[in-house]
This record gives sequence, C-alpha cells and structure tokens, in this order.
Amino acid sequence: MSLNVNGYPIQPLAPNAVPMDTAGSLELGVFKTTATQEHALGRRVELWDGRVFRYCKNGEAQIGAALMTQSSVAPAETINIEQVGQAMTAGDKTVRVLVTTSNGVVDGGLIGGTLLIRANTGERYAYAIKNNKWIIGDTVMELELYDAIRVTTDETTKITLFPNRYKDVIVAPTTLTGAVVGVTNLVIPANHYFWAQTRGLAPMLVDADDTLVIGEKAGFPATAGTAGAVGVVGATDVVYGHVVAIGADGETALIDLRLE
Repeated sequence: MSLNVNGYPIQPLAPNAVPMDTAGSLELGVFKTTATQEHALGRRVELWDGRVFRYCKNGEAQIGAALMTQSSVAPAETINIEQVGQAMTAGDKTVRVLVTTSNGVVDGGLIGGTLLIRANTGERYAYAIKNNKWIIGDTVMELELYDAIRVTTDETTKITLFPNRYKDVIVAPTTLTGAVVGVTNLVIPANHYFWAQTRGLAPMLVDADDTLVIGEKAGFPATAGTAGAVGVVGATDVVYGHVVAIGADGETALIDLRLE
C-alpha cells in the first residue's frame, strides 16, 4: 500500500534500520536513480551498518559518482525582503508574504522549504513550508505552513524563503554557494532522483594536490581545485568526516562521513 506526502507517492515508512540481507541487497534501493519521484525529498534512511542517506533531486546536468553535493542557491528575489503591506498573525498556518517582482519561484516550488523571519518584528523564528502559490502577480505569495506562526509580524519584518535543501542539488563548487548535502554513490543523470549519503563509510574523489592522512579530518579543501572533491581542511573549513583509507589526488579515498 502506498502513502502520499504533499501529493507525492512514497513507500510506507520503515524503521530507521533498514534490513539488508547481503551487501548490496537494499530494500529501499539507495543505489539507483529514477526519472520520477518515489519518496518525499529529504526522507532519511539508515542502514544496518550506520550509513545514512537522504532522498534528493539532481538539479543540473549529470553528476559523477563519489562527489559532494550542495543545496541549490535561494533565488535572490526571496532573500531579506521587507514585508511592506503584509503581516503574519500568531496562530495562522496560512500567510501571505511579499517578494521581489519577477522571481523564479513557481507554485509548489517551495514545498519542504523554510520561511525564515530574518530581522525585526517576529525575528528568530523559522517555519517549514507545506505549499506555496501566487496570489497577486509575482509579488505576493501565499504560504501554507506545517506549524502556526508563533509571533505576529508587521511590515518592518524581513524574511527569507529557502527552497527544500534536497531539491535541485548541484555538485559542490570550488567556492560553496550553499550548504553541503551529501555524497553521490553512482552517476546521477540530469534531473533524476537519488539517495545522497550523509553518514558512514563513503568513497570520495580526492582533490588535486591534496594528501589525506588516515584518521585525520577531511572535507571541503582549503584550496579547492575540483568541484565535489574531498581534501585537507584547515581550522575553519567545512569538515565532511574522517579519513579511513587514503587515495592520491584524482583517486578515490574512503571517508567516514559525519554530515549529520
């Protein structure tokens, strides 16, 4: 029997620990891609050996295997927008927000995303978005939220709308423009759905001119040369996990991921 989340068919939810008869025999098929959506974006599964995966959609051209991905970039027209003429009342789950004219968000495009109250009245709160649709042209949008507004806002309030972080992911570029999401475990065709690994042992491409050391931290390279690759990190760099087996630059290393 199939279930339905926000109009998307998914398989019945299973416990976190997914049975695995033999290596590679996975009930949820985390080593496959599909052209159509089968699960809610962001769905989390954990295998018997501690590996964790999140369900994602590739938002660009084909992505190679063993590469780190990142979230898509929030449209500039939805970042830090003052809510002139709009207000959200505490207790409401359906609200209206003002965005900059001619932005690229479509009806339903923010499902699973986040409404952040960034500054002024009502700040310090964030709300998960259940659905969105345009009300007045492409400037006023109605949001349906999972949880009610906790603090009433006013027209001085500034908001940012973030898309679902697992929707339209891209290869992590040599200069990050979003939060890292997870590692590909196979080649991902353009616009296909797949499972990105976020925890446990994962193969990753080693960045050019980087020498990893077993047991030490690895992550976004201090000087990144190859999009999606793993490398040596500095004190302030993004850490993906720890090195289990090394590979020379351009080869494959085994990383114990700790993204969540």
